[in-house]
Amino acid sequence: MKAFWELATTRDKIPLPERFLSSPLTRCLQTAILSTRGLAKKVNVEVSEGLREVYGIHTCDRTKSRIDIQSTFPSVEFETGFPASDSLWLPDQRESHDHATERLRAWLARRFLSEENAFISATTHSGAIRALYRATGHPDIWVARGSVTPLLVRAKRLGT
Repeated sequence: MKAFWELATTRDKIPLPERFLSSPLTRCLQTAILSTRGLAKKVNVEVSEGLREVYGIHTCDRTKSRIDIQSTFPSVEFETGFPASDSLWLPDQRESHDHATERLRAWLARRFLSEENAFISATTHSGAIRALYRATGHPDIWVARGSVTPLLVRAKRLGT
């Protein structure tokens, strides 16, 4: 992904995102940090609970505590309200596609209401990306591991 951003910003003149967000799961944090290290400007990665993968049953989709994440990745920042521990993951119940879609739709709505930056990067998992597709009406496309998937979302505030 770092090679993507380097090429996109130099050859294609795509602006570097103003904010880099990541799922709290280790594999996404590793990707986000590695892909931003050494870019033209210093980049901070912010951990966003809303970007987490579909949760439940599979232990690989359980997040570490905030303290453990901070210990492993001392350079990351946390979004306001990031929980101290994973209260969503259950060993015997998987989040439904409908719930994941609504969760990501709510995440987008919060971002549109509070985000000052127009261009953000979100490092997350295929299940969360496909939930974003459903939330935005995008065709469902399987996301290859380690790929960059651009998704342009334009919002208009009602009453303005």
